[in-house]
Amino acid sequence: MFTAIRHNLTHLGQFEGRDARQTFWFYVLFLVLINIALSFVISIPIVGATMKVGIQAAQQGLKPDQVGVEVLRSISGWIGISMWFSIALGLAMIALLAAAFVRRVHDTGNSGWWAVVPIVAKLCAMALNVSATMTLIDTIAHAADAASLQAAMAQNSEMLPYGFLTWIGPVVVVVFGLLPSTPGANRYGGEPDED
Repeated sequence: MFTAIRHNLTHLGQFEGRDARQTFWFYVLFLVLINIALSFVISIPIVGATMKVGIQAAQQGLKPDQVGVEVLRSISGWIGISMWFSIALGLAMIALLAAAFVRRVHDTGNSGWWAVVPIVAKLCAMALNVSATMTLIDTIAHAADAASLQAAMAQNSEMLPYGFLTWIGPVVVVVFGLLPSTPGANRYGGEPDED
């Protein structure tokens, strides 16, 4: 496993050649674990601050729906920070995975240009996420009470059908990641070693 991770980290800019399934998937597992850990770290201050606002609002004697509005207003400030962190993390993951995925696609005997599909899908999903998040932040900021907040958030749910874009990239990566290796040499190089 560590050999596969080291191999991929030392070949971040090498788009030529081939990588075996095992080498690719150990590296993907490493990136997923890093992504989860970093996402958890960014969520700690969000949860703490949100709980504090909720407790303070309840202690002030506000009605439950007004406590909810106050909590959502508190979250709206963190949503933007979380979104930009998520965008930066997504771009970093694209950079870290691109060459490894191209080499894995080469191992199946296919063109590395297939890597463009998940990258473009991820970038489009990120752009839509920024748009939807900015609208959501504005919606929360202008909500006077729970009823107006619910109505505004229902309007924001129009972006939900575009959520399929977030699945295109992972599906393409999984499909090519699971395809068997081309036996022997192919036009992209010799058969890779299993790390």
